Amino acid sequence: MMQSESQTKRSDELLKLLRLLALAFFAASASLIATPAPGAVAGTEGVSPLFIVKDGKAGVVIVRSPQAGPIEQHAAEDLAKYINLMTGAPVPIVTAADAKTLLSSQRPAIWVGRAALEANPRMAERLQATVKQKPVLRADGIALLREGNKVFLAGSNDESHYFAVAELLRAWGVRWFMPGAFGECVPEQTELAVGDLDIFYAPPFEARTFGISWLGSGAGQEDFELRNLFIAHRHIPAAGHSLWKYAKGLANSPF
Repeated sequence: MMQSESQTKRSDELLKLLRLLALAFFAASASLIATPAPGAVAGTEGVSPLFIVKDGKAGVVIVRSPQAGPIEQHAAEDLAKYINLMTGAPVPIVTAADAKTLLSSQRPAIWVGRAALEANPRMAERLQATVKQKPVLRADGIALLREGNKVFLAGSNDESHYFAVAELLRAWGVRWFMPGAFGECVPEQTELAVGDLDIFYAPPFEARTFGISWLGSGAGQEDFELRNLFIAHRHIPAAGHSLWKYAKGLANSPF
């Protein structure tokens, strides 16, 4: 049955309208994706925010210990890296060779790892009380604490120092869904701030790991593990398949 001229005209008009709506939808979506978020705050409200980045400029320094371990150093470097990726603002990293001067300074600072624990002994005591006291494998724990214009990030060991940094970045919206740059999501932000921040946490599971098939690439695996609070395989006892022990005699089963 052939359409009448009026029906054909209405169909063409409807098709044009649908095209316009689709274009409007994609244009709005593109503008939302391209526009940086107004800002992200780690922690809760209730106190004046401590701005880490504002108006495109970083108002803090990152402080690490001169004796920082390799993963602890990596934590400080990645904190600066991801702040820069989110906001475009570079953040300097300094060593806590003169901790008293840095603590008394009015300049805001983010203290990472053992530098944080040495600068804030009370936080170190709270962290020690938070971690599992009689672990089978190891006791991991993290602390994220803001006091005035200072932010302290630390863990119970070298890897846990990184865990604490990753938790702060996660609070600002960063995510790592798979190893490598392809799997990370770094939102653009115009401002970064810290509100009321007081987190002491110990994961209930000591063995938290991530495995890749023997045919898969291990590129980026170590960073992916650190950023998601997994522990490296070297910390887990050797294990293998053992179901065969429970499958004996199944061949003789009538089922």
